Amino acid sequence: MNRVYAGWPQLNGVGRMKILVAGWDSGGGVEAVQTVVRRAVARGHQVRVLGTEGLRSRLESAGAPFLRYQYAPDNDMRQPETDLVKDWQTRNPLSQWRRVRDRQLCGPAREFCRDVAEELQREAADVAVIDTMIPAALFGAEVAGVRAVIVMHGLYMIPRADISPLGTGLMPARGPLGRLRDRSAAAVALAVFRSGMPALNRVRAEAGLPPVRDLATPWELERPPADGSVE
Repeated sequence: MNRVYAGWPQLNGVGRMKILVAGWDSGGGVEAVQTVVRRAVARGHQVRVLGTEGLRSRLESAGAPFLRYQYAPDNDMRQPETDLVKDWQTRNPLSQWRRVRDRQLCGPAREFCRDVAEELQREAADVAVIDTMIPAALFGAEVAGVRAVIVMHGLYMIPRADISPLGTGLMPARGPLGRLRDRSAAAVALAVFRSGMPALNRVRAEAGLPPVRDLATPWELERPPADGSVE
């Protein structure tokens, strides 16, 4: 059953919305975003996509016009030399998490915010759909006063003590030692990502937005209220 949240964008008189998708080449996650775009286009919504150049043919094939980011870094995982994060250059999970923080989540936050905000100022949209790998793009929608949703196409991004360490490929924990492993790894990963919060809040301050206090907040800015929905 479809659920409609109070204050969220509604279909217009002919049942159509204008949708801006902010994409990112995350490897396998691209197919999930393609599916979102293809289905939205098939239902008659007006969809356009912002993304890195390597996404152009894949997203245009889903039926949406494509616009390349003007400020955010390019990233094309089809070739090693054009992979922005290059997490495969290190086997140390701590180093991998730092690369993701610096090169993708926090380092280019200002650029993702600016790209989305300026595109929404150029042409309005009813809703912005943001790839989970670039949560700072949500800030741009917030600046423009446009509702936004995240496409969470993989594991939940925020490290948790009750799941295997993100990016390690380890099986679920068994026994006290395994649970200790997961708690310890989650604490270390959270410390790495939380160290990027000042950078995110500087970007938000420059854009006239209030600070976020928790690492999960950028992913949850548009979580529907539990008591604000109707069937």
